[in-house]
Amino acid sequence: MTIEDAGHDILTTARFSASNLTDKEITAANTGKIEIGLVRVTSRDVTFPVFLFKFAGMVFDAPFSIGLEAEDKRERLVHALSHVGNLTRSATWSLTLETVERTTCTTKSIRMIAPSPRFWRSAAEALLGSATLSEEVQQDMLERLFLRYPSPSQLFRRAVHVEKF
Repeated sequence: MTIEDAGHDILTTARFSASNLTDKEITAANTGKIEIGLVRVTSRDVTFPVFLFKFAGMVFDAPFSIGLEAEDKRERLVHALSHVGNLTRSATWSLTLETVERTTCTTKSIRMIAPSPRFWRSAAEALLGSATLSEEVQQDMLERLFLRYPSPSQLFRRAVHVEKF
């Protein structure tokens, strides 16, 4: 998952890598039903989001933390997330979903969706809460999370926000 600031906007991309994609899975990624979920992982004074994506019978997870970014990018993202479109009301931005064939590294589908302002508001709060998160703390939090929910489909059931497209 990548999140970039683009002046007055946020650019987000989720890249899925899977082996031996079938034509049915590629069609589902392009035009089928997609569900996205958000899990907010919290421990003491830090939080970070795990984005979840469900389509064609597959579920992918994408943890993301601003704290793991380089200092200059972290500062730009914190500023952008704090100011984009008035987060308390109607902020939204698109999310590009890219499906890649793992063995050939070729893009098989690209699709753009627009999660609701409510979804992005919750994600932005979790992202801002991750600004001071170290890699070690995040890894520890993820290990505990994945011990409790060993598969992305189990974690998806814990999502605080789920949207369908």
